[in-house]
Amino acid sequence: MATGIGNFAQSLLSLFLKSKCTLCDRPAQLEFCPYCQRQLQYCQLDKPDKLWSGELPVFAWGS
Repeated sequence: MATGIGNFAQSLLSLFLKSKCTLCDRPAQLEFCPYCQRQLQYCQLDKPDKLWSGELPVFAWGS
């Protein structure tokens, strides 16, 4: 019986304490929701460290 109450309490808390995507505020298990994660991977440059040289290094993720 105690396990059932514990599971119920955990389920109830998870409704209110779900984390949100950093970019779109959708529910997410990690920092980004699956949709934003796919979009970030799609926009990723082939060589993101290409501009990481010179006096002022620039880190670019996508175009």
